[in-house]
Amino acid sequence: MKIAIVGGGAAGTACATRLRRLNENDEIVIFEKSGELALSNCGLPYLLSGIVEDGKALIGTTPEQMKQKYNIDCRLNAEVEFINRKEKSVTVKGREPESYDKLIIATGAYRRTDIYRQQSGINLQNQGLCQIQPAPECRNYGRRLYRRRNGRKPDAAGS
Repeated sequence: MKIAIVGGGAAGTACATRLRRLNENDEIVIFEKSGELALSNCGLPYLLSGIVEDGKALIGTTPEQMKQKYNIDCRLNAEVEFINRKEKSVTVKGREPESYDKLIIATGAYRRTDIYRQQSGINLQNQGLCQIQPAPECRNYGRRLYRRRNGRKPDAAGS
């Protein structure tokens, strides 16, 4: 059986490894739109504040480790742009459709900044607040904020 998992964050990788433990014969493929797999989002405030210097410390595993240890195919920079449930196929941007027997969607949550702005009329960034993800965005924002605050480290809360 071929299992396609859309999303290579913590939920997607945990699901894939659990499925592997349940059945060694299934073909398991993870499609992750970013260039990083199993990023520890709870560590982003530490990256933003500078406590964690290197964003690579937040990466839980690599596609090579997943293939070697669990025989799971992880495809980075593979944004699924179409799911055909009738034909049981997923289409990754710029590629041909790929079939599956079972599909799991583990894409995580989305930012609610726009919804908050529409409901309250308040622009969070004008208030000095922001929501950050993924790690490259966090690092870049942290550097800009550090310069803007005259060398004082930014405050970080939540994850």
